[in-house]
Amino acid sequence: MAQIFRNVPLDSSRKEIRILRLLPADDDDEVHTELFAASIERDIPYFEAISHAWDLKEPRKSITVNGHQFEISESIYILLKNLQYLADVASGMNFWIDSICINREDMSEKSAQVPLMKDIYTKASQVLIWLGDGDECTDRAIETTGSVNHWSEDSAWSDDLNWPVLSSMSTEDGYTADTLSTFTPVLKGVNDVFGREWFRRTWTLQEAILSPDIPQVLCGKSSLSWQC
Repeated sequence: MAQIFRNVPLDSSRKEIRILRLLPADDDDEVHTELFAASIERDIPYFEAISHAWDLKEPRKSITVNGHQFEISESIYILLKNLQYLADVASGMNFWIDSICINREDMSEKSAQVPLMKDIYTKASQVLIWLGDGDECTDRAIETTGSVNHWSEDSAWSDDLNWPVLSSMSTEDGYTADTLSTFTPVLKGVNDVFGREWFRRTWTLQEAILSPDIPQVLCGKSSLSWQC
């Protein structure tokens, strides 16, 4: 068992969960965090729950948790680095991330934590949907469109894959070369975002629905509101 879990045990009788506090960025450019336990039924502190799609084959990166090195996926590492600048304006930010807050090697703990998942996502202040790292195309798509609801209303949907596909655009349809050069990266970005693994997983969609407030979708350093 990792040292961080031994140092922050959970009392199942109090329905305790672990919460990760992301600390402001330091000069060493590392990700520093603190892990603490809190009862989901009693005076739970303000926290945001992260919804993401696991990829066990991802490269691993290290962060510091309560002074100890702890390995996480590269995707979650990028998320924490992107969120870290927000922590600079406060004493820290609280998050629940299953891959850090649950000791999945401890089957007894895992079996006690899984039934609490619904409570975790409903009692979080908000659910943050993490799609993974982005690029210039996804940044432009998010900046242009504004909300997932807007995309779903205005985009053509593939019957078998259920995500927006690129429309056929050509000069023969009256589009100028300048128009095509402007919109092609945006359409490519939209297709990239909706092709992410998160949209293929049933449980991740359920996590978004449980959010007490409108979830925020994060892709790289860009974000938009999920208007269900």
